[in-house]
Amino acid sequence: MVHIQDLTFTYNGCSAPALSEISLDLPEGTFSVLAGPSGSGKTTLLRLLKKELAPYGTSSGDLQIGNDGFVGFVMQNPDNQIVTDKVWHELTFAGENLGLPEALIQRRVGEIAAYFGIDEWLSKDTHELSGGQKQILNLAAVMVCDPRLLLLDEPTAMLDPIAADNFLALLRKIHQELGVTILMVEHRLDGVLALSDRVLVMEKGKIAADFKPTDFLQMSRAFSSVASVLPETMQLYRTLGLVENMPLTVGEGRTLIRKLYPNLCGQVAVPEKPANKNVCVEVKNVSFRYARTSPDVLRDFSLTVYSGECYCLVGGNGVGKSTLLKLLSGVAKPYRGCVRVQGAAAMLPQNPKLVFLSDTLQGDYESYLRALGRFDENSIRNVAAQLGISHLLSRHPYDLSGGEQQKAALGKCLLAGPQVLLLDEPTKGLDLAARKALGEIIIQLKQTGVCVILVTHDLDFCSQYADRCGFLSNGKLIAQGEPHDFFTGNRFYTTAAHRIGRDVCKNGITPDEIGAFFMEQGVRR
Repeated sequence: MVHIQDLTFTYNGCSAPALSEISLDLPEGTFSVLAGPSGSGKTTLLRLLKKELAPYGTSSGDLQIGNDGFVGFVMQNPDNQIVTDKVWHELTFAGENLGLPEALIQRRVGEIAAYFGIDEWLSKDTHELSGGQKQILNLAAVMVCDPRLLLLDEPTAMLDPIAADNFLALLRKIHQELGVTILMVEHRLDGVLALSDRVLVMEKGKIAADFKPTDFLQMSRAFSSVASVLPETMQLYRTLGLVENMPLTVGEGRTLIRKLYPNLCGQVAVPEKPANKNVCVEVKNVSFRYARTSPDVLRDFSLTVYSGECYCLVGGNGVGKSTLLKLLSGVAKPYRGCVRVQGAAAMLPQNPKLVFLSDTLQGDYESYLRALGRFDENSIRNVAAQLGISHLLSRHPYDLSGGEQQKAALGKCLLAGPQVLLLDEPTKGLDLAARKALGEIIIQLKQTGVCVILVTHDLDFCSQYADRCGFLSNGKLIAQGEPHDFFTGNRFYTTAAHRIGRDVCKNGITPDEIGAFFMEQGVRR
């Protein structure tokens, strides 16, 4: 389906190539996952395979796509791909642009709507759909054109855990039942390894490793690039020595651990944290709607967050999490209730492009500090070094990869020196090393008394760095608590590590905790 030989690509205005001597064959009907650190060239390679989205630059080498079929592409942000106001029109749009006969378009739309189970959506406005529904619509609209090759760029990054599982289930169905060739870029590999035939790892613009999913742990010992993308559940398996016949799903892992350790049962010790009484953010009985006649997004909502605390808010797409951050930042005002924020607040929005105003990242940072009246070159250097983006300062922010843009936008927030830091999906597009670096930054900010409020679907990140977690549903906070109490009380909104090990380690929520529990019991294999 895809043949690439010695492909090198350099963006206009850049001296170093983004891709260097890539050689790769994708047989028809395979499902391949493309992993690697942020900025390693994954999205560049994906876009070169879709000529309409190919970036500007110079290239050499050979790139061929077999069968001259339509190439489908699903982006990371669901809203970036929807172009019409009605679901039925979105499904017909691509076929109309390709000049397909009207009768054929209508037949395909009917088939796809039935296949995806979205018949009831057809008359809906696209803006009424949740994030998960929008991404399913994007996939369905692509499938109307009967692609032979389907490219996906972190399609679940903006989805809540349940919506992500539903999306991946549809991918499995498309691959197995329709034989579509799939190439998917992904940082969080836990959910996709069981679907794939092959894992490709990129590093510095090259294919660093190519292997079967079941060989992940063995390959991680041989290649540092593979170890850098090792899923957190596999870190648990590595601790237990389960290298051969490694489980690929939560169910397989849970069954294996119960079989190996049938008589083991206990808990990890959870240290008590001193109570913080310095209120930094207070929301009391707030109700908010975007239009006078629209339903409330938040209803009689209350929340208190303290100085030096990291509060993680989770919940489904479209339940009001991002709306709350807008209220806290002052971008929106409630029609009832009050919002009090002690000190200056800085907000990282879901779309990091929104914060950039200059042609270079360096210029953007400089202009921002001058606007604040405290320009300091050292501050820029320190923040860039802290985030690992010093080499990107001369680049245009829009030319950066998704993960690099995320880090660059966070850098701008940190330059403000806020007392309250509001983060909306800050880990999307970030590799494991970058997520860990973000966690360390949050720890450092907490030590200086900064209040961090984080909206995310990344439950693993919450379990490691949150002081408290809250669950937002139907416009209200329906549950909150310390991470161990919070996640062990949930069945669906919990970590993969807890779902795997909960029969043996009742309250373990991270791979490190559960692995340490097994080590203490002397059962390392």
